[in-house]
Amino acid sequence: MEGRTPILLHDLPPELTIRIFQHTVLSTKADSQILTTIKLSWVSKLWRNIVLGLPELWASFRCSYRQPSLIELCIERARTRPLSISLHTSLYDLTSLSIVAREIHRLKSFNLYYDGDRQQDEPWPGDWSVPAPQLETLHVDNFCMPNNFFNGQMPLLQSLTLSSCSFDWGNFYHLPQLLHLSLHRPCVEWPLSTRAFLEMLKRCPNLKSLKASCALEGRYGSKDIVNLQDLEDLSITVDHCHDATRFLRHLTFPHTTRVQLYALHSETQDPEGIFGALRESRVDSVWNAQAITMVEGTSLFYFKFTLFEHGYNPATPTIDISLASDSDDFIPFPIPLSEYMNLSELECLDFDSREAEPPYIWSIFDQLPKLRTLKVRTSYARQFLEFVQSEGDNGGNGSIPPFPHLQELVYESRSEVSAEDFNSQLLQLSEYLQYRRRIGFGVICLTVVKCDQLTKETKNALLECVQDLKLERRVPDIVKRTTSSSRRARVIREVLRKIKLSY
Repeated sequence: MEGRTPILLHDLPPELTIRIFQHTVLSTKADSQILTTIKLSWVSKLWRNIVLGLPELWASFRCSYRQPSLIELCIERARTRPLSISLHTSLYDLTSLSIVAREIHRLKSFNLYYDGDRQQDEPWPGDWSVPAPQLETLHVDNFCMPNNFFNGQMPLLQSLTLSSCSFDWGNFYHLPQLLHLSLHRPCVEWPLSTRAFLEMLKRCPNLKSLKASCALEGRYGSKDIVNLQDLEDLSITVDHCHDATRFLRHLTFPHTTRVQLYALHSETQDPEGIFGALRESRVDSVWNAQAITMVEGTSLFYFKFTLFEHGYNPATPTIDISLASDSDDFIPFPIPLSEYMNLSELECLDFDSREAEPPYIWSIFDQLPKLRTLKVRTSYARQFLEFVQSEGDNGGNGSIPPFPHLQELVYESRSEVSAEDFNSQLLQLSEYLQYRRRIGFGVICLTVVKCDQLTKETKNALLECVQDLKLERRVPDIVKRTTSSSRRARVIREVLRKIKLSY
C-alpha cells in the first residue's frame, strides 16, 4: 500500500508470529509436519526460540525407519504435552518402540505400522503393561501384540483399529468410552473367540461405528444379544453370507444405522438370510424403503436401499449389500423384498442388470403407489416393456395404472440390441406413455440412453407423450470395467473423440 512502511516478518508481534507458525505446521501434511517445525527452527535465533517455546508443535509427529534420535528429540521438546505418535517400523528397527514405551502415560494417539513379515516370537522391547490413561486413538497394523497390553486400562480410548494382528480380546474388555472399532482380517495365529468379541461389544455402550473385515468367521458359542443402541455405521466384509447372517442375529441396533455388507468368494449366496437377519437386528425397525438401487453383473450383485421413518428425517440411513460369486454364473434375484420392508413409501427404483430373473420384480409394482422415479436398464428394459404392454392392454377401462405418481422414467436397452429393435422398443414405450397421458397419469420426464440409434420418427413419437425428453449416449462397458482413474480418463477421451467424429 502506498505511503506505508512495509513490516518485516521479524518485526511482527510475537503472538502473531506464533499464530502464523501454528497455522503453517498444522496445515502441512502429517508426514511433513515435524520436518516443517524443524526447518522453522533453523531460520534464525528468534524463530528458534519461538518454535522451541511451542511444545504443541513437537507433540504430534510421524517417524519412519531408524529415527530413534528424532523421536527422543520430539518427546523432549514436547515437554509435558500429550503425545500423538505414528511409528512406521520393521524387525530391524525396534529401538523406537522401547522409547515410546517409556512415554505410555503421555500417549494420546498411537499408530503403529510394521513393514515386513511379522515375527511372532519377537517381543516388543520395553514394558507395555503400563496403563495408558490419556490414550484416545490406537491403530496397530501387522503386529503381534504383547500380552497384558496397556494392562487393559485405556479408559479414554475412543478409536481402536486392529489390522492383521494377533492379540487376546482380554486386553480390550474395558473400553467404556470407545466410539469407533475397526477390525481387519486377523492373522492365522489370532486365537479368535467370537464369544469374547461379543462380550467386548457389551462393554462398549457408546459405540457409534463398527467395521469388521473378514474377522467374523469364528464359531458363536453364545446366544446372547448385544444391543448397540447408539450405532450409526456398521460395515461388515465376510467370505460367506452365513458369517454375516450369524453375526447380525447377535446384534440389535437402531433402524437409522447405515449398514454396509460385502460377501466375498461364495458360490452359494443367501441374500434372503441377510435381509431376514437385518430385519431382526434393527430395534423398532420400520423399514420404509425410499429408494432401491440394484445392479447385477458378472460375479457381482449389488443392492443399495435408502430407508426412512414416518415423521422422522435423520441423516439418510442406508443399507448397501454387495454379493460376489466365485463362479461366472449370474446370481439370481429371488428375494421377496415386500416381506422384509415396507415398499408403500418407495419413491425411486433403479434396476441395472445384464442377466436377470424378473418375474418377481414386476409383481411388486402394484405395491408402489408413491413411486416417482423408475430406471430400467439392459435386459430389464425389454421385460419392463412386456409388463407395461400387458398393463396397457388390460387398462382400457381407465383404471389407475401402477405407480400413479411416476414423473421420471429412464430407459436403457442392452448394447447388443440392433437399431431396428431399439426403435421398435421405444415406439412400444411411447404407446404406453400416451396411454398414461390420456387417462391423466402422464410421465413428465423421459431419459433415453443409447440415443445414437434413435430415428427421427421415434424421437417425434416420444416428444408427443412427455414434456421433457433427454437423450444420452451410453457409456461403453469398457469404461465401466476400467478401474484405474487415469486409464478410465484416457478411454473416455477416446470415446468422446469418436463420438465427435461421427457427427
